[in-house]
Amino acid sequence: METYLIYFLKASIGIILFYLLYQFVLRKETFYTSNRIYLIIGLILAVLLPIFPVTYISPAAMLNNSEFFTFDSQTLPIVLSSNSDINNEEGFWQLATIISSLYIIGASFFFLRLLLQTAFLLLKFSVGEKLQIEGVTVINQKHKIMPFSFFKVVFIHIKEYSKEELSNIIAHEKVHIQERHWVDLLIVELLTVVFWINPIVWLYEKSIKQNHEYLADQGVLLAGYNPGHYQALLINQLMGVKVMGFTNNLNFSLNKKRMEMMKKEKSPGFKKVKLLLLLPVIAGLMFAFAKPVVIVNSEDIDPNEDQLVSAKGEKIDHDNYFSQQEGSIVSIKGTVKSEDNVPLKYAIVMQENSSNGCVVDESGEFQMDVPEGANLEISYLGYKTVTSTVSHQKNTDHSYSFVMEKGVVNIKLPEFKSVEIKMQLPPPPPPMFGRYDKDLRTMSAKRLPFYKYGGIPIFARDIRYEVRRILNQTDNRGKVLVGFTIDLKGKVQNPHIIKSAGSNFLDDSAVEIITKLDDWSIGYQGCNKVSVDFSVPISFN
Repeated sequence: METYLIYFLKASIGIILFYLLYQFVLRKETFYTSNRIYLIIGLILAVLLPIFPVTYISPAAMLNNSEFFTFDSQTLPIVLSSNSDINNEEGFWQLATIISSLYIIGASFFFLRLLLQTAFLLLKFSVGEKLQIEGVTVINQKHKIMPFSFFKVVFIHIKEYSKEELSNIIAHEKVHIQERHWVDLLIVELLTVVFWINPIVWLYEKSIKQNHEYLADQGVLLAGYNPGHYQALLINQLMGVKVMGFTNNLNFSLNKKRMEMMKKEKSPGFKKVKLLLLLPVIAGLMFAFAKPVVIVNSEDIDPNEDQLVSAKGEKIDHDNYFSQQEGSIVSIKGTVKSEDNVPLKYAIVMQENSSNGCVVDESGEFQMDVPEGANLEISYLGYKTVTSTVSHQKNTDHSYSFVMEKGVVNIKLPEFKSVEIKMQLPPPPPPMFGRYDKDLRTMSAKRLPFYKYGGIPIFARDIRYEVRRILNQTDNRGKVLVGFTIDLKGKVQNPHIIKSAGSNFLDDSAVEIITKLDDWSIGYQGCNKVSVDFSVPISFN
């Protein structure tokens, strides 16, 4: 829900900005076609920019949520605060649930209204008499209605009008048809369903329809029709009732302003420069919605040269480094693979208690210089760390083959007592790779899967919320240890029971909870997507 709320707020801000620019700068000008293009483009950009944000490069360190995770046998608790805080949190989410329910009800109402209007339109099309008048398809209605058009059809009660009046109406509606105004109306009507709670979207819709009428009025007068007779016809329609939202109605926005715009002199061409104000609005929204792409600055690294890089990303002088080491220096090579014999590219091979290390290439191979007798640590996200000692006696050719076993990242949720829950910011995206693929700082970056709604603290809160719901359905109590995998798409796979609570109902409920909380970011080792196994204890007490 948080993700949709953020999108809704961003899109609403865009809609408001584009509307205000039109209302205070462009509305009074007679550039009706340009205004129409502006209104539609502005609406589309406001909706799409939050979905497809531009990216910018930001030098930053990778985040791993490490304070909440441990590997295999060790666990760390999540720090929580007081019972009142828990109740406040639950009260907030109950309020959020009520608000979201009201929003869904409103959106459903307006969507249903749109469907009923469409059905009403199809009914009128099917029962009306179909005629061709002045090259336009006309659906003659049996009962008095306000003339309107949709798609390529005009709906009208012909007997009500004289020949001259009918000609004026057809000329007006023909402009709507030829310029396909129905496309604009369909777009804005669909968006009013989604953004119905934002009052500006309704004003935006009104502005689009009003501009359509300006265009149609202009087309009628340019075609040579008598302005006095045409305006008299419009005034006669003043008491008509609008048929539906996504049609062009003859009497829409029939007021003093519309009459004045018919008589207004054409705006001078230089005033079109006002449209350039669209650019800073777009630039501002792109900047506001932009997302960082994290990349380590590696301009000093030659991609064709092997480098020694410290854990802090500092280059180490090869000769000075090894002159400080005890024992002889040997050049070792080897491979790093999974139990399934799959090369683990971007795995990290480090000398223990040292900043000397290298990155495994795409073939799963590595090569580095280390002192004789040094201990090596091979690490890869989601796998158990492997250690080995460099020994000339045991391995005369200094060739090593490491097989890494899949591991489990343990999440320990606390006993819910008095505690403070704080939402985490999501980690930056995985690094981009270009000419600096041998940079250890970049290639060794690890990112654990991240619970998208606020990290592990919110994951803990959501589990507790589901637990309380389930406890209302049963008297059983117990603790279940659940295992699951976050796959390469950020989805929960293979939820299973590691340790049962002794109750099939609680076991099944625990699996259901984990399956339901299925919205994680993807795990990365370097730029390589990695599936990661987790375990989490769920206490039904």
